[in-house]
Amino acid sequence: MTPATGSWGGATAVQGLHAWLEPGRFFGVFPVAVDQALAFFQAPRGEFAAFRADPMTSYRAELSARPGLAELIGDGEPVERLRGLSELPTFFRTSPGPGWALIGDAGHHKDPVVARGMADAFRDADVLSAAILAGWDGDLDAAVASYPVERDKCSRPLSEANLDVARLEGPADSLGRRWLELGALERRLDEALAA
Repeated sequence: MTPATGSWGGATAVQGLHAWLEPGRFFGVFPVAVDQALAFFQAPRGEFAAFRADPMTSYRAELSARPGLAELIGDGEPVERLRGLSELPTFFRTSPGPGWALIGDAGHHKDPVVARGMADAFRDADVLSAAILAGWDGDLDAAVASYPVERDKCSRPLSEANLDVARLEGPADSLGRRWLELGALERRLDEALAA
């Protein structure tokens, strides 16, 4: 998916997170400062070249074509340059080595449709610190080497479910159902890991 984000000044109606899923599109807007909101959308990668030809016009057209989103932004105006990416790779890296370990997006990255970056970082820090404590008086490197195994019990199923939603394929009701299922899976896996 190709995301585009921009900050809007004067978006006083934006209170909390608002998100829309539809076939081929994911939109959202949320406050980032007083009277300022960040509005984003994701679209298939194949549309990036056309979007890049006139990014601000394309971005504004996408947002204004959704009445609920256009109403929230109101008379606001972009206050920062527009940002976009042609690719958002999903990956799992080798996360520990002698004397080091990666947590969060450094060790595992997923499409932002689930907005889980900080949650993953905190979860990974918990799992890694438990491994360090378990190996502190013994084989610390072996204990830390077990960290990605525990992390991936949660990360891999979530990554697969997230990719399914992030493709934005299928009818709107199916996308909505899979979005709710992804949230339920997230809660179950996090609770199991915390137990």
